[in-house]
Amino acid sequence: MQRDVCKACLLITWALAVSGQAYKLQFTNGTAAKSEGSVLVLDVGSLWQKHPADPPFGIATAAECQQRCAVLPGCTAYRFCNKQAGCGSGCKAYAAKYPQAKPASAGPNKRGERSSDASSWLALPLLGFGPFLAIDSTPSQGCHPGDSSKWAFGTCSLLAGRQQAKASSAAEADGWLSAWLTSALPSQCAGLSASACAACAATPAPALCLSCMRDKRAQDDSPGAALVAASVVPPGSQGARVLDQCVTCAQAPGSALQQKCVACVLDDQSCSSCVAHPTAATRVKLAAMDGCIGCVQARGKRFTGTCLTCAVTPDPSKCYSCLASFYPKHLCRTTTYLDCYKPDFDNPCASCQSGAPAAYSSCIRCYGTPSSRADCDSCSQLPGADAQQQCYACSKKAAAAHSDTPGGCGVCFAQSGSPAAQKACLACVTNKSTAQDNRQHCSLCSSGHLSEAQTRRCYSCVSSKAGSASCADCSRATSSDAAFAACMACYANPNNGPDCADCSTLEVPGSAAAWDAARKQCYGCVTASKLVAPEDAGFAPLGSCASCFTASGDTARCVACNTSPATPVAAKSWCLSCSMAGGSSSSGSGGGCVKCLQSSKLASADDYRKKCKL
Repeated sequence: MQRDVCKACLLITWALAVSGQAYKLQFTNGTAAKSEGSVLVLDVGSLWQKHPADPPFGIATAAECQQRCAVLPGCTAYRFCNKQAGCGSGCKAYAAKYPQAKPASAGPNKRGERSSDASSWLALPLLGFGPFLAIDSTPSQGCHPGDSSKWAFGTCSLLAGRQQAKASSAAEADGWLSAWLTSALPSQCAGLSASACAACAATPAPALCLSCMRDKRAQDDSPGAALVAASVVPPGSQGARVLDQCVTCAQAPGSALQQKCVACVLDDQSCSSCVAHPTAATRVKLAAMDGCIGCVQARGKRFTGTCLTCAVTPDPSKCYSCLASFYPKHLCRTTTYLDCYKPDFDNPCASCQSGAPAAYSSCIRCYGTPSSRADCDSCSQLPGADAQQQCYACSKKAAAAHSDTPGGCGVCFAQSGSPAAQKACLACVTNKSTAQDNRQHCSLCSSGHLSEAQTRRCYSCVSSKAGSASCADCSRATSSDAAFAACMACYANPNNGPDCADCSTLEVPGSAAAWDAARKQCYGCVTASKLVAPEDAGFAPLGSCASCFTASGDTARCVACNTSPATPVAAKSWCLSCSMAGGSSSSGSGGGCVKCLQSSKLASADDYRKKCKL
């Protein structure tokens, strides 16, 4: 730590223009000056609750201690203990005379904020240690833990003092660093910190800004409210929201908007949400603030979020105009959410601006049918106005009844880049024969991996009463109508999914016709197995039908084992092992192995492995 901090000359200058006059604030620490005077704050570090991972002291340097003094009205001097072994004497006796402040037991202030900054609920002067001691050394209450007569390293006292003679060498040897600050805040800044005063000075309307900050409505109801404004609080942090918004209001273009903004903020109206903290990552631009405030005032608290989302769009005026026609026509007035919109969650007028400007009107019309909102969402994300317009037209033609399942129009463009494939997909979605829940599967048929015949079969399947996501898989895996029918029958049992999928990837030596025939038999095997999944089945195949056609075992015996009602579901995965030449060592023949599997009902496949020694 630098021990000559108090010997440096720190000059901080702010210019404040109020009522046509210019005020210059200068805070200059003296040269090794000794500070004396009445205590405003005994120990700044004990007023702030720190994270356990932070250093054990609240104030680390004399420079930081000086900054705390510079922003506290009435503070003209500070003293900082710069010695690890402790400073001076008399700490224990002082702590006995002025007990430590107790932690706040009251609830949050009127804005629902609870601060770990004790200065927000303790009034000046703070003659004892704060509730969050820099070093916990009971019973000496924050004194040096090794010698309670000494003051602890990091102690930062703020004083209402006067300049004294040059500090003695004995005082410096004692570990204290101290200095005085010159000049007072301008009268217009009375009751505010220098940092708040400087923030207002940088705005086009400093007088309005200062008046806003001094207003009681900008503070909470705690006894230390005045000190909140004086504390070093980062913009946008808890306890400083209204103070920050006063600065934002003073930056608004035009006196009328400035006044409207301040009234909104100080009365804590819903429109105050339109006034962002100066350092907020996402904020309403000053040019859009008037429209945002007017929107909330005209439409009410329920539309606060809607007005805010309009305010941050590329064209807020367009969005506000849209709201006037979109609501109240589509406003939810009950708890039902199927055929209306909740303005506190939904704002199509804003979301449509994420799409192509030329398609904006079509987008709004799309959302005009609430049941099509899933399609509208996907259409607005497509690249280019042409694709978006086609997508919106598809959604209109589909005129879907409400469903939580996406309509399918937007997905047609994502699945294929071919205009012909997109057109066929859109036709499938708008086909009146295609069930609402099946429209999302139309895009699976537009994949370039299907032949022309397979594509036709897929669309026909999706538009039928039996349509499902399996239509695409079965079209891709088979070439004959018979094999396709066997595949669809296989998937008809929800428990068959993993086993059917294994059949769809089955490859055997020979021609495509041989593959088709083998897959048809495999699907039939799975269907005849009448699989019932246990609760912990997961996504693994339950049987072994597909393996019957790929391994060098007795295919007929393997299939028979799988399809036999006598074979428990938990044992079917071992049918392939039983079909291998010789069966298991303990069961003799393959037939004996199957009989072993069928002889009793055990809990798991592993139990059968142990019993039949597989």
